Amino acid sequence: MQERLGGRLGKTVASDVSALRGLLRWATNSGHLGEAPDVPRVHSGAGVKSTKRGRARAPELTPAEIRAVIAALPEYSRHGKPVRARALVSYLTTLRPTTIGKLRVPDHYSKGSSVLRVTADIDKEGNDREVPLTEEARDALDSVCPEVGIIFGEHEHRRPMHHARRVLPPHKARIFGWQHFRSAGITHWLERSLNLPGVQYLAGHLKSSTTARYTRPSFRAALEVVSTRGTAPGDGRRNRKKRRA
Repeated sequence: MQERLGGRLGKTVASDVSALRGLLRWATNSGHLGEAPDVPRVHSGAGVKSTKRGRARAPELTPAEIRAVIAALPEYSRHGKPVRARALVSYLTTLRPTTIGKLRVPDHYSKGSSVLRVTADIDKEGNDREVPLTEEARDALDSVCPEVGIIFGEHEHRRPMHHARRVLPPHKARIFGWQHFRSAGITHWLERSLNLPGVQYLAGHLKSSTTARYTRPSFRAALEVVSTRGTAPGDGRRNRKKRRA
């Protein structure tokens, strides 16, 4: 614990310790330990922030920019793996890249189906569910799915993505990565549908607060709200119209 506090914040180490306590309680209750050892508490304000670079925060992207990136991707990688269809399915379903890499026929999808079956063994949260598909997503899957077996699999995306991201402005291209199709899909579905529970279900999040963290606020989205909603919140004009009627 003391060693980790030399390169981690206290709240991170406290989370580790909490998991350790849970393991020790289980071991004691199940008889593997006669008595659980005392685990000191860690103050959340202790420790040092890690200098290790984390995953880049997704840039704010317009639907047109995402579509441009997808169009710039090759249909297949040099190893013959589907690339463009994978990006489109990732964007439209908001599934995690690891989940998409494990999709199989017929376990999770059959040609022409209107849903993807996400089983607990391929989902990070163990969230077993059926994910509805748009016609575009279904067509993309049908164009590449085999008669049986893995649809996309795990493969290297760096080379095709290196060229495709050039269609973005430089400050966005520098940080755009494959995982950002998911965050863009979550943001755009929320903007389009205003249905947080539905988008949360698509993304496979157990908490709506997790879904909210994936969204990317923008002036573009704010302008759309103001220009398409008519009267502002609290504006009495709508009520006056009702009274006249």
